[in-house]
Amino acid sequence: PIRTYLHQGMKDWVACLLSRPNIERLIEETGSNGLSSPHGEIRDIHEAQVLQLLIGPDGRPFMNCTKGALWLIFSLSVDGFNAFSRKAGGGPASVMAIYMACLSLPIEEHFKWENIYLVGVIPGPHKPSEDEINHLL
Repeated sequence: PIRTYLHQGMKDWVACLLSRPNIERLIEETGSNGLSSPHGEIRDIHEAQVLQLLIGPDGRPFMNCTKGALWLIFSLSVDGFNAFSRKAGGGPASVMAIYMACLSLPIEEHFKWENIYLVGVIPGPHKPSEDEINHLL
């Protein structure tokens, strides 16, 4: 059976995000402030060595973007719930959501609703197989 996959375009969502007051400033400040961590603790992804060593599409370190450019970092999550019950365990009417959090913002802003990109909603009635999810990702 064919199921309707509801989604929103990432370009449109990023345009809305960047149109909010002070968002670009927050992103720029976060990227420039996260290059060292005291006492060896990693509190935010910007302090992780793997991100600091990542090479961008221009051949330079990803975190050192050119003036006037913004490199955005996102986490990807998939989660589901039973649409008609509060029981755990993914009952007969599972609905799943794919969403991304903008990690380019300060850590206290990552998971605020206004900074979460709802990529799409995978309708039930059954939980999709791993292969079906891979096609949607």
